[in-house]
Amino acid sequence: MFKKILVRMPNWIGDAVMATPTLSALRDRFKKGEITLLAKPPVAALLEHHPDIDRIFIYEDQGKHAGIPGFFRLVRSLRKEKFDLAFLFQNAFEAALLAALAGIPERVGYAADGRRFLLTRSVPKRDAPVHQRDAYLYLMNFWGGPLKVGPQAKGYDPQGVVGGGNGNHGVPLLAQDQERPPEARRPYLKVTEEEKRGALARLESHGISKDDLWVGINPGAAYGSSKRWAPARFAAVADRLVERHKAKVVIFGGPTEAGIAEQVAAEMKHPAVILAGKTSVREVMALISRCRLFITNDSGPMHVASAFEVPLVAVFGPTNPAATSPAGRYDSVIQKKAACAPCTHRECPIDHRCMEEISVEAVLAEAEKQLKISSSAKDPNERRKSSLEETYVHGAHLHRERAATGPLYSRPAQSIQPEESREEIKGSKERRKFSLEAILTEKKGAVFLDRDGTVNEEVGHMTSLERFALIPGAAAAIAKLNRRGIPVVLITNQSGVARGIFTERFVGEVHRHLQRVLAEEEGFLDAIYYCPHHPDFIPCQCRKPGLGMIEKALSEHPIDFSRSYIVGDKPLDMALAQEGAKGVLVQTGYGKKSLQEMLESGRKPAHVAENLPGAVEWILGDMRERKRVDA
Repeated sequence: MFKKILVRMPNWIGDAVMATPTLSALRDRFKKGEITLLAKPPVAALLEHHPDIDRIFIYEDQGKHAGIPGFFRLVRSLRKEKFDLAFLFQNAFEAALLAALAGIPERVGYAADGRRFLLTRSVPKRDAPVHQRDAYLYLMNFWGGPLKVGPQAKGYDPQGVVGGGNGNHGVPLLAQDQERPPEARRPYLKVTEEEKRGALARLESHGISKDDLWVGINPGAAYGSSKRWAPARFAAVADRLVERHKAKVVIFGGPTEAGIAEQVAAEMKHPAVILAGKTSVREVMALISRCRLFITNDSGPMHVASAFEVPLVAVFGPTNPAATSPAGRYDSVIQKKAACAPCTHRECPIDHRCMEEISVEAVLAEAEKQLKISSSAKDPNERRKSSLEETYVHGAHLHRERAATGPLYSRPAQSIQPEESREEIKGSKERRKFSLEAILTEKKGAVFLDRDGTVNEEVGHMTSLERFALIPGAAAAIAKLNRRGIPVVLITNQSGVARGIFTERFVGEVHRHLQRVLAEEEGFLDAIYYCPHHPDFIPCQCRKPGLGMIEKALSEHPIDFSRSYIVGDKPLDMALAQEGAKGVLVQTGYGKKSLQEMLESGRKPAHVAENLPGAVEWILGDMRERKRVDA
């Protein structure tokens, strides 16, 4: 319907994080549309690598777009783009005026700030759900069903100390989300592997290693002092965590919060690393993503931690958690009921009782609970398996629903060094126990697919999207597996990254394009893993025929590898068929040459198929036979 979509993002970091589920919903609704964000620099940086957007147009309000001349300069720039839909997260009059003057024919947003006449589709602000995340999602009702309001959406009734980790807090659900689990509406952010390495190097320079227990402390809040818990209490909690768990404490904050960070450090008995005012938005994101625990006030960094599924404890005082609580998997909110709360005071005019009544012991108790979640994964980044494109573990129904939230982005398998990969695939339960869904969901066989020569035509190194073409029937074959609830996982070697032929960002573009092409036939990939290494440069265990990508998939999803299938066009793909998994060699790509090579060496795959559709038909038949034998 709409080919060029402009999304005016909120100005605050926290609000922008809460808008990300709606970005995914927009991507799902307009699969072929180009989505461009209009955002101020901090938010533009926040969403730089987000998989559901195509471009970011930076609103330089302190630079070339400042003042009235700058505003009209921006109008002219946007008019040249010929957008056909403006989706306005921001509620200001200026946002609607800008879209109207830019000649964008469809303008969607809330009828707020006297701007209703400037919008072609509007919702009265009084009708919006209470929680900010769902208020943004509510605007999608122009292309979907009505939004149903949950029991607490219109009220505010915290019961003493509020804890819990489902990120829901009684907020409304979209009608189309009634059968979709909360994971489908959780925020999502992305940092690159390079940024993660930079975060590690930054803290290593302060004597903190990868294996240390990183605890992030965020004692500031840009809104005002009314939202800040006492620095001395943050310090007390941090000290206790150091003493009990040998934690390494990192204190975060913006430039204006450096003094608060210094105050927390001064109150502590043990040393801490102060990064407040010393990091960029992207650096903060990467650093927070690697934390094992995050203790914070209601703030932008709170939402960043939540989006990265870092177990967190959020201290709420005057603000309403029903409206701005974090919406991730491992969030715990603490708030003491006060007669005067919620309020909108930036500074408390009385005794700050809503914060004063929250004790060190209460926060510490919640922190200990959250650390139990965190300790179930060696690598804090392994927790990130449930937001948008990375969770596909709840069975066939959720597989379909997850795909509907937006296209997958591809992510590299972390380099697994030999000493970390001595276990066979059947490996220890310890490596996988952190997957909560694996406990609750029965494991099932999956289909692991090679990419080039199996799903799409083999063209050598894929250096441009113009060279991308699906093998005939591949999308329909993948959709057939999807309809039967069979997990489909892509595993692909992409050594062109190490060779400098293309970038990891381009690999992501190819995979987003692949997902969109598959979606045209209602197909999708449940997960994508790629190895960017080359053995001449970086030895690793993730490059096929190494088992690293398989191991990573098994650690993140409830897959029974002994009942799985490997489909590819090379002997290295067939070498992955171990521990009961079966290899299916396709005759596309290098398949015919590979078959001859394998036969000459005395090896034979479980089955040889003409192409991916043929492979899928054989797999479905073999699954039925296995089921009959088991019965």
